[in-house]
Amino acid sequence: MSAEKNHILFIAFCCCLLVAPGVLCTNVGGATTTIEITANVPLIAYNVTATNINTSAETITWMTNGLANSTVEYGPDTAYGSNVTAPPDELVSIHMIRLLGLSDRDPYHYRVVSYDSAGDNCTSPDFNFTTQVVGGKSFIGDSGGGIRGSTIANIVGLPAVDLPMSPPSLTVVSGSPIPMTPDNLVAEPVVIVSTDRSASLSIDESTLILDQYGQPLSSIDLTRIATKDIPAVPKGSLFVFAGYAYQIEPSGATFSPPIALKITTTPEEWKQLSGQELSIQYYNPVSGLWEALSTTTDPSTKSVTTMIAHSSDYGLFIRPASPVSPPATISARMTISPSGPVQGALSGFYWIIVVQGLALIMTIVIVASIGLVIYRKQNRN
Repeated sequence: MSAEKNHILFIAFCCCLLVAPGVLCTNVGGATTTIEITANVPLIAYNVTATNINTSAETITWMTNGLANSTVEYGPDTAYGSNVTAPPDELVSIHMIRLLGLSDRDPYHYRVVSYDSAGDNCTSPDFNFTTQVVGGKSFIGDSGGGIRGSTIANIVGLPAVDLPMSPPSLTVVSGSPIPMTPDNLVAEPVVIVSTDRSASLSIDESTLILDQYGQPLSSIDLTRIATKDIPAVPKGSLFVFAGYAYQIEPSGATFSPPIALKITTTPEEWKQLSGQELSIQYYNPVSGLWEALSTTTDPSTKSVTTMIAHSSDYGLFIRPASPVSPPATISARMTISPSGPVQGALSGFYWIIVVQGLALIMTIVIVASIGLVIYRKQNRN
């Protein structure tokens, strides 16, 4: 009888083993798992602009894609040597630094530097400007051979401004001679029209036009660039090419004071562009990027205009929607609800397979044990 009791206890124990894994693997009250993902986005400085130039002062503005402090390094060459920094606790995304005590009619190099609270930093390429001559005008450029603006900023989206150009009295075709004075200055206001008649350059009287070697020029070419030949727009750019691009030659030509580049669309194209932000941009061969210039839009003439001080490739771009600047850090929380009974105290293993295998073994043991008990009873009788 003692042996029979032991067999019965053994069968009960096996039944408990058979039931326990199923209990442990049951979903505990619809438990969920929360995963937190954190990614660092590099700090970026863009729309670097020199504005409000006079004989001894200059304002540098720029934007960053996260809150950061503000520093401008500047000097007579790319070694800089001087800097102005805002208080370190002033973390902003729109930056402005005023440079004071500059020399009259001197060229300066500058770049901007920003640090965020995490210690990440970004540094812009080198740019340059020339302080204003008393009674004259100044211009701003970058070391890559393109122009960032005149006395107006290049931050896209600023209100339209009145361009300081006199009404032209002479229109010439691209490449035609420009009337010059004995001092090699433009003799009268001139408009240079592209061969496709969709773009023009308005040059004010007394403008000085020089080639890359500093020699006077008396003609400028304004040629439309085929879409297939324009420098590529990087993936992820906020802007989309709008179909108009022009090359101003000769390469390295400069205009002092800056001249006006105007691009005029057809009425049908203007309807498609209406309601979207328009921007004339120049291609910077050093950075390999298209960079935005301050652009004035005139719906009445279906045209856009910007001021330039250097020959380059220029194009018309649109920004379909106003993006939100990304923060320096992105955090995301994701909650995962269980889709089956694999959840609970023993989650993380393939318990369904374990339970099925264990159940099969226990079933064999139980059947064998019951058979053994019956066999012994029969032998006893």
